[in-house]
Amino acid sequence: HTLWRKDLKDHEKTVNYFKEIKKVVDEKSVVVFSLDADALHGADMPGVSAVNGDGITLVELHSLWGHYQALPKSHQPLLGIYELNPVYDSVSMLSMRTVGAFLYQCFEF
Repeated sequence: HTLWRKDLKDHEKTVNYFKEIKKVVDEKSVVVFSLDADALHGADMPGVSAVNGDGITLVELHSLWGHYQALPKSHQPLLGIYELNPVYDSVSMLSMRTVGAFLYQCFEF
């Protein structure tokens, strides 16, 4: 199943996408949240090799994470972030700080 970028604007399509995932996973399944940083909006993520002018917003990213967290699983959340390169980041380290803030919120206790 694919959740297309345009579908993120329709909450019902996102909910239905995760309902389909819940049909094939149970608490013994290992589900990995894999984030390619190139997919995020370029205004939030300049530190990538392919800056995306129409990428996923941080609000959408947090919404996706919330749906992932609601999946049945007995393991700790598994999260991979890829394609983030400090060489391409701004002087303010906006990309690194954005990802750091996302990770902090993901694993808040």
